[in-house]
Amino acid sequence: MARLAGTRGKGRKAISGKERTGDWLLSVVHCQPGRLTDVFNLWGETFCRVWLPTENVVVRVRADDLMPLSQAPAPDAHHIGYVAAAARIA
Repeated sequence: MARLAGTRGKGRKAISGKERTGDWLLSVVHCQPGRLTDVFNLWGETFCRVWLPTENVVVRVRADDLMPLSQAPAPDAHHIGYVAAAARIA
């Protein structure tokens, strides 16, 4: 799966740790919003379980790969064109 362009690393604000179960976050790895269901530490890393409603699955994601929806990049013209074309095909 493709990552959101320019969202990993510099300039991107990851989750703050104040998020609570039930909050909606953007998964950079899956390029879609998801609902936080659990936060846990494993081998010194913070991971989150996130429910992705478009696929109806729960995935484990590194906390660094999540961001608040308020920090999510706005879709550009290319992305809107892609979504419109994909909707015509489906």
